[in-house]
Amino acid sequence: MLKKQWIALLAGLGLFFSCASLETLIQKPGVKIESVQIAGFSFQELTLDFGLLISNPNTFGVSLDGFTYDFILQEQSFLKGDKREPLQVAAQGTSTLHIPVTLAFDQIANLVKNTQSLDSLNYQIRGSILPGGLLAGTQIPFSKSGSFPNVRLPRASLQNLNVKKLSLSGVDLELALNLDNPNAFGFDIGQFAYRISLAGSNVAQGQTDQLASVPGKNSGTVRLPLSLSFTDLGTSLMSALSGKKIRVGIEGRSEFKTPFGPVDFPFQLDDTVNIFR
Repeated sequence: MLKKQWIALLAGLGLFFSCASLETLIQKPGVKIESVQIAGFSFQELTLDFGLLISNPNTFGVSLDGFTYDFILQEQSFLKGDKREPLQVAAQGTSTLHIPVTLAFDQIANLVKNTQSLDSLNYQIRGSILPGGLLAGTQIPFSKSGSFPNVRLPRASLQNLNVKKLSLSGVDLELALNLDNPNAFGFDIGQFAYRISLAGSNVAQGQTDQLASVPGKNSGTVRLPLSLSFTDLGTSLMSALSGKKIRVGIEGRSEFKTPFGPVDFPFQLDDTVNIFR
């Protein structure tokens, strides 16, 4: 009986020292969020790319099975993920793991209250890298806090129609379109493609470049020139232009140049505006 106890004790001590030496020989990889970039941007959604730098201090390669994360927005858990993505990290080397997080602004407004008045939103991402192989079952935590712009759609409105020049052959007009920017960042209006109708009649279409700059928390005016010949004008349209107001419709799309890259902005407006002479 005593012999069996000694054998069990020696076996236990052997297992203890082998585990202790294993922990000494095998070190957990290090992980830190090295970069946070805006990988995709529009007035509808934004994609943040988190670059995790994983370093292996061991003299042999290690494997990772994947990662988990919890994305917290304005102190509320907003998006969780659990992805199995095998990754090899070379001996005493580094590897980068990317975690993209896409956020729809209408979803943010629905789930996180009182965000429409905020120019930026605070976030925290935290999670764990899941090692494989001899380190399987352990976790390596990571965490990062920051903020990103709270993007809101500019508000477009028709202002007025100016009669710039009247001649025997036709009339030169200028349509003023106002853009109100609620965002903290400004943008330049690049390519601007449009179709315009007056009093229900299609009168012009075209494309222009670099029409205006709209500062943050401010507004800008886009002025579109129209040259119409009397031979192209019907009697009803000529009568409408002789009045004080006219129904104007405009639709198209523009490219806004923002600090985060170009953004496509479709628009469609229909309103009665004043005619200025």
